[in-house]
Amino acid sequence: MSDHGDGTLLGMDLPVSVDAILGAATTLEFDGSPSHDVDLLLWLGGDFGDVHLRNLAERTIDLVRRQFSDWYVTLLVDGPDWEGFTPLLECGRRVCLPRSTNLPQALFSLGVRSSKFPWVSFLWSGSEPSAEIYRELRESASGADLIYAEGLLAIPAGTSHPVQHGRLKMFDAVPMECCLAATQAASRIGFDLSPIHQRSFWWDFTIRMTRHNRIASRVCSAHDGPRVSWKSYPFLNSSPIQEDTAARYTSHENDLSTFLNDINETESEKLAENLGKWHGQGGLRVPDVSRTAKLPKPWPIKILVLGGIFEPHHNELCFFTCFERLRGKGYLTWRSALYEYCTPEDLHQYDLVIFSRPRDPNCRALMDACAGRIPSIVMIDDNWMALGIDNERYRPVFGPGQPQMETFLDCVRRADVTLVYNPVLAEDVAPFARKVVELSPHVDARSYNDGGCNGTEVRPTLLAGFSGSQRPETGAFHALARFAENHSDVEVLFMGAPLPPELLAVDRNRVQWAPYQMNYPAYARKIARLRPDILLAPLDECRASASKAPNKFLEISVLCAAGIYSRVAPYTTYVQDERTGLLVGNGEQDWFEALERLYCDSQLRKSIAAAAHEHVLESYSVERVIPQLLHLFATVVS
Repeated sequence: MSDHGDGTLLGMDLPVSVDAILGAATTLEFDGSPSHDVDLLLWLGGDFGDVHLRNLAERTIDLVRRQFSDWYVTLLVDGPDWEGFTPLLECGRRVCLPRSTNLPQALFSLGVRSSKFPWVSFLWSGSEPSAEIYRELRESASGADLIYAEGLLAIPAGTSHPVQHGRLKMFDAVPMECCLAATQAASRIGFDLSPIHQRSFWWDFTIRMTRHNRIASRVCSAHDGPRVSWKSYPFLNSSPIQEDTAARYTSHENDLSTFLNDINETESEKLAENLGKWHGQGGLRVPDVSRTAKLPKPWPIKILVLGGIFEPHHNELCFFTCFERLRGKGYLTWRSALYEYCTPEDLHQYDLVIFSRPRDPNCRALMDACAGRIPSIVMIDDNWMALGIDNERYRPVFGPGQPQMETFLDCVRRADVTLVYNPVLAEDVAPFARKVVELSPHVDARSYNDGGCNGTEVRPTLLAGFSGSQRPETGAFHALARFAENHSDVEVLFMGAPLPPELLAVDRNRVQWAPYQMNYPAYARKIARLRPDILLAPLDECRASASKAPNKFLEISVLCAAGIYSRVAPYTTYVQDERTGLLVGNGEQDWFEALERLYCDSQLRKSIAAAAHEHVLESYSVERVIPQLLHLFATVVS
């Protein structure tokens, strides 16, 4: 249910849309000339009979009056109880609703949609606003759609700022109180007005904001944070809908019709009943809870995908691109969560728990909670067994007897199934696992805005480069630098961090560089827009590398680029030399000659790109792997 949906709010004759709320609200403008271009939106609502809440509201209002006397403040008053409590301010407006909604996002939506300022902030009773922090944020806000103050929330070690989309889906990490949003972007994204998101509306908003928009962060002055969070806010009418339901609803992009079709009849009827009670007798028309496709057991199922701080990209590739294709078809709902923030009690409501690349200390307790009660799958797409033996760099983490490695092996031993994407990895993990299932590697061409390889736009330069994590092989990057030096009409692409020293000699104006990001959809869109002509895929010859899924080959092919690959497994299995790519030795000269060949022979370059594109779409599409994945799930949970 979006802010354009139908229904009523808590028995009011007030449709659930911002336009209708605007029509029902009364607004009083205060005199004064604001000194800043920020609209401070302050929501006042909840259980007016709660003395502690009124005290918090008085404290917040007092702080606003003292620190923001010459700022523009919009008081969003949720019902008549709070109207008499709300003082007049020097500069701003007061917007009042005739009845309480107990949905802060409804009035915040109103405030955003009706604001005349380029920036908005979000406050509520119990907030501890700091004018100094807001000034610091505004100074750094240029070019961003949302900027927040770092350090306000406790987030896992290793989290970089700003927190990107993939990680944000796992845990709420953007502080609402010390945050500025560009009014135009916030209005475009909008808040979901369903009571499903009464307490999670901000997390949902930031997830959707970070999918397509630019966010930033700044280390600001010390700040204690709000005195009351939305999770514990004393609403006059509290939604009975659980956090898990809200999280899975967000994964369904807040589409109530498809969500109701993807949960079982008991949960669907209960959700419809709760929504009906919330909106008053006969007030809200919820979609028909009958299933459009009644599937046999075990469908539908609820899935929790657990991961560490570095796993969002892996989860997108292995699971979420498939899950999104199944939305509304009656198979499943899902959410993702961080190992550190999950408790054994959190698992009991799920039909299946997926442990993605488990090595966090908390994984053992979570696996204990699953044992004999909840089906579990461990997904691993790297050969940590071989990596810890063959590579000295990783031995302190994955070497025999190391705590993280022992945690991983313990999870593999106890999981119902261990899922892999490579036969070498399947062979090495088999001695530790109850059962190993190998699925076909796959790629979601739609994520890359696939339009085929017949683009008509001609550009004067050729774009060649690399995208991915750090590689110990330097020959490819030495060759790329030489190649660019030889040809003034060649530009270099590097998507990853840091920029290799071998490429530092290339004129910076000819290098398109972007750091690695935990936002797979944004990454896919960005590299697709760049339209690289040639991409390199260097890989060393060892068992750990031979155990990898051929993700670089799949990605390069859907991008309609010509790929050059190390002549090692897994590429020797998937790449047809001189038809769907070039296979080369790992010496600098090998890479250089391959680059020169594709530069001089444009027909070969184009034919490789077209053949690889066609082959990958036919053999490794998401649509082809989905039946395999569903069969695996059905086998595990039955």
